[in-house]
Amino acid sequence: KWPLGLKSVGRIESAKLHVVDLAPTLLQAAGVDIKTVKMQGESCLELIQGRAWTRSQPMFFQYQDHRAIRDNSWTLAEVDGSGWELYDVQKDPFECRNLADENPDVVSKMNALWTTWWREESGEKSYEPVSTVNSFDYHPLGDRGSGTMYVPAAMPEELKDRYPVVAKTEN
Repeated sequence: KWPLGLKSVGRIESAKLHVVDLAPTLLQAAGVDIKTVKMQGESCLELIQGRAWTRSQPMFFQYQDHRAIRDNSWTLAEVDGSGWELYDVQKDPFECRNLADENPDVVSKMNALWTTWWREESGEKSYEPVSTVNSFDYHPLGDRGSGTMYVPAAMPEELKDRYPVVAKTEN
């Protein structure tokens, strides 16, 4: 409860947020000058207070063998070190249609942004995927043939054949 801070309650917001935005938002709400603190994420306090807010930087991700960047309506993602895939999440929110081959300029631009972020955050000169398959917490995602196949519960019927639970055989 924050009666002095929450100006517009009961609404659905479509802003693109990530869990890393919580810390800077809460710190700013507590009166901390977040410009003096280096951390991931962006404060969205203006949004919570009912004012206009837009993200100023893309969202970057890297976990185990997976990496991604999300900027406006584009998501560029790599799963299990299998190469970049590009999705227009405005038109394809379930990320079913890889548009990388049709938009090499977008892939190149977003790859450059991700690589710059990676260098700054990791201190490494280049990104080389390192397999974490032997790590105790590694779970292959499966969509690229590397693990148990996953079929989302909300998968539209006309797309379910893209993610078969069992291999199809010809009779």
